[in-house]
Amino acid sequence: MLKIKKENSTRRYTPEDKTRIVMEPLTTNITVAELCRKYNVNADVFYNWKQKFIDDGRMTRSDCSKDNTINKNREAERLRD
Repeated sequence: MLKIKKENSTRRYTPEDKTRIVMEPLTTNITVAELCRKYNVNADVFYNWKQKFIDDGRMTRSDCSKDNTINKNREAERLRD
């Protein structure tokens, strides 16, 4: 169930709702146009959410990679001592 926060007659979707909406076309046969009508979201807003979702995923993967490299360097230093 979508949780919509209303402020000044503007719909506010939670981050979980945005993720669910962005993922829906990937898991169903719904088009973006149908999806936007279903949730009453402008297509530009949907594509902004989708781009942020993709960018956040890239950031998470690169952060994990950096953390992994740092951990490997620390382990190598520890073994040298």
